[in-house]
Amino acid sequence: MKIFKATMIALVIFGLFSSYAWSQDMAEEKTMANISGRLGIGYNYGWIDEKDNNNLGNIDLDLTHSINLTYGFTKMIALSIEGTYASNYDYDNEWYMAFADLQLRFPKEKWVPYIFAGIGSQNKHGDKMFDRQSFTARAGLGVEYFLNKSWSLNLDGFWMPDIGDDTFEGWQVRGGVKYYFGS
Repeated sequence: MKIFKATMIALVIFGLFSSYAWSQDMAEEKTMANISGRLGIGYNYGWIDEKDNNNLGNIDLDLTHSINLTYGFTKMIALSIEGTYASNYDYDNEWYMAFADLQLRFPKEKWVPYIFAGIGSQNKHGDKMFDRQSFTARAGLGVEYFLNKSWSLNLDGFWMPDIGDDTFEGWQVRGGVKYYFGS
């Protein structure tokens, strides 16, 4: 029931923001930061801090690596699909996460602040934890800086809430680079 409620709340909030975004998208601009109709591929490196809900000891997953694909439906709305690997070498634990996020973007020439929310799954295994897979969600904010029409740098952070048994709960902060195809 927690999962259903969290998903419904996220959809309502995103629906409200999306209606605003569609109204703002009527005048399509061809600025450097407009990714409307374009596909991007990116890499992020980050740090993650887990809240210890499962009495597994101090499992501080400090390194994350992510590969993502982003498609801009409009200059303000994008979909991102991402795969993330996280590990703590002290405890030999590994986490694999996959997400689908909706982004609400606010492009300003080269700078693009954005908020995002999404759903995904986690697969965890290692010495200090049992192998397990679970559903998860996340919400966050970030900023993307365009070096030119094709290359950008980004910095973002997000929260993954505890929405059920065996879910990761914690913050992640990361930075990365992205290449956009097309013009």
